[in-house]
Amino acid sequence: MRTSLLSDGRSGGRGMRMLKNLFFLDEMLKNLFFLAGKHRKKLKLIFSLMALRGTVKIIPIVILYLILMELLSAEVNLWRILELTAYLAVVFLGINIWDHYMVIFTMKVAYEMCYDIRINLGDKIRKLHLGFFVRRPTGELNTVMSEYVSRVEMFLSAAAPFMFSSLMCAFTIMTFFMILDWRMALAAVSIIPLALIAFTHADRISERVTESREESLRRMNSFIVEFIQGMQVIKIFNQVASKFQKFEEVVKDFRDKNIHTVIAITIPSIILLTFTVLSIVILLPLGLYLYLKGTLALSTFVFFIIAAPYFSESLAHYLFGYLHVKGPQGQAIRHIAEVMGEKLLPEPEDDVELKNFDIEFVNVSFSYNGKTVLKNISFKIPEGSITALVGPSGAGKTTIANLIARFWDVDSGEIRIGRRNIKEIKLDRLLSYISMVFQEVILFDDTIMENIRLGRKDATDEEVISAARAARCHEFIEKLPNGYNTIIGERGEKLSEGEKQRISIARAILKDAPIIILDEATVFIDPKNENLIQEAVSNLIEGKTVIVIAHRLSTITSVDQILVIKKGKIVERGTHDELLKVNGLYRRLWEVHKAARGWKL
Repeated sequence: MRTSLLSDGRSGGRGMRMLKNLFFLDEMLKNLFFLAGKHRKKLKLIFSLMALRGTVKIIPIVILYLILMELLSAEVNLWRILELTAYLAVVFLGINIWDHYMVIFTMKVAYEMCYDIRINLGDKIRKLHLGFFVRRPTGELNTVMSEYVSRVEMFLSAAAPFMFSSLMCAFTIMTFFMILDWRMALAAVSIIPLALIAFTHADRISERVTESREESLRRMNSFIVEFIQGMQVIKIFNQVASKFQKFEEVVKDFRDKNIHTVIAITIPSIILLTFTVLSIVILLPLGLYLYLKGTLALSTFVFFIIAAPYFSESLAHYLFGYLHVKGPQGQAIRHIAEVMGEKLLPEPEDDVELKNFDIEFVNVSFSYNGKTVLKNISFKIPEGSITALVGPSGAGKTTIANLIARFWDVDSGEIRIGRRNIKEIKLDRLLSYISMVFQEVILFDDTIMENIRLGRKDATDEEVISAARAARCHEFIEKLPNGYNTIIGERGEKLSEGEKQRISIARAILKDAPIIILDEATVFIDPKNENLIQEAVSNLIEGKTVIVIAHRLSTITSVDQILVIKKGKIVERGTHDELLKVNGLYRRLWEVHKAARGWKL
């Protein structure tokens, strides 16, 4: 008994899944309406109008049936036939006009909706914590925001509504069949189980091979981004041949996956199309038998023969179209929905405005991917003071800086600013209190003026120039051909590392945030630029609460507090002089630093 029940349950589950796929009610449609946002009503209107279109498409067949009845009647009414023919012409003209405006309307809605999807994706991504970007390579996100959204655009404007129209047309014709003669109608639908079995088999194959193809696509796009961005390093270390070989491999894999996908679904697709056109093969002998037996009118018999191809074509158009769009379009919609469905860090309902900017870690622990990074650390940074974080690579220094900006949430303990838990502060408000300057400067392919203005979008040109002067970059900007209106290229490629660093400091000066986090900006800079950057940094941190991730210990000898981090714990704390008196990790790091400064080639 148990075996029987389980078997029935499984069969029922497969049946329900098959019916959901058939009637276009699966996850893809749910995700589509989830992504539609404020365009849901328009999307519903499109599907409603296309359902009506599918119903209206049967009108020419009905008119043909009426004409046929007139021709087969005892007394042929020529004027009636001409009148019906005129109706037929008007209906065809109306359907063509309808299709014209529906195409324009669906494309307009598709473009507006996909514009909003891209904007919403961008807004969502900027709010996500850093852990999300570690899991998702840049190339994958680029695929989602560009190619996948474009697929949704094409799906909405060219595929989905017309597939739905075809489905409704098939249902309408079948309803008309049932009204005319139930026996012939059952004969027409007898091919549906076969078509449905073929569709389910093809759908399962398509789902499997398409998922593999999409993984290959995202892997290829990620490698292309990495390949292009790392070209300088690849050339310097003579890795062009090996990296290009890997580039060839990922492109070849994507080519092979495409070929495999086409081959895998071709035979099931052919079988599906064959089954959907079998109705005429069944209707013709059955109708002839019933007509000769005297139980089927000739006009009804001829109408079934005329209408059967419309029924088969509509059913095939829906099933075959759905099969071929569900894979790539379904993957696109699913991945977009996954990104949009990512959970944001929880935010309080009420905002908090801080007046004090001291920072405190209270028994903070944090782990990432199952690895403990910080272990129950506590410390205080008084407002207006400078605290340096030192320690071996991977000790947790950068993690501490990122947690202050709430790029992640701690596993346990609290981080407080102005004696308030940062979880009680809205994220945008929290980030408005913090400026971060790191070794790797991110600049955009825009003017110098706009790159600095990123610090505060409402800043005037005069305020931008004033910040540039304080950051010691006004002089070199003035020497450029177009001054502050010079386009600096992608990632600031037209500027030196020192110049880029000073622009990032000017951006932070313009923001004028009360908390400054510095990942020592001069570590890879030549001496001339180092002096200028040190002057710029002095202007930036004046009167601020400052956290420095220190690499050159000589730059932090006068800071208020040094925290020595090792394996996620604070092992020493104090001033430079205090720590040198202790024969600990900091003193050993200082001795290594001094030896490195004296090293010559």
